[in-house]
Amino acid sequence: MNAYTTGVGVMLLCCFLVVYRMSKSEYQDEAVVYQLKQELHEKDLRLTDIQLEALSSAHQLEQLCETMNRMKVTISLHILYLQSIVSRYQLVGKVKLMSNGLIGHW
Repeated sequence: MNAYTTGVGVMLLCCFLVVYRMSKSEYQDEAVVYQLKQELHEKDLRLTDIQLEALSSAHQLEQLCETMNRMKVTISLHILYLQSIVSRYQLVGKVKLMSNGLIGHW
């Protein structure tokens, strides 16, 4: 071996090591990218689940509001009905008192 072939051999070895290190580094980078993609996918799934839960909760809340409004209307109608019954009985009572002549003296 002469100095030229030794120099060429050393250069080839250095080039091989650089390529090997780059390949190893690229492999590690790919592994990191793959891991990050997996984490992103998992977080995306969790976000989708949370969004679905929020949508479901919003729908349930909307249904509860509608039910509550219907109940308010129903209660108002019952109150009006009861007030009309009370008014009729009060009127009937006054008529009876008038027919008995009790109210006319006041």
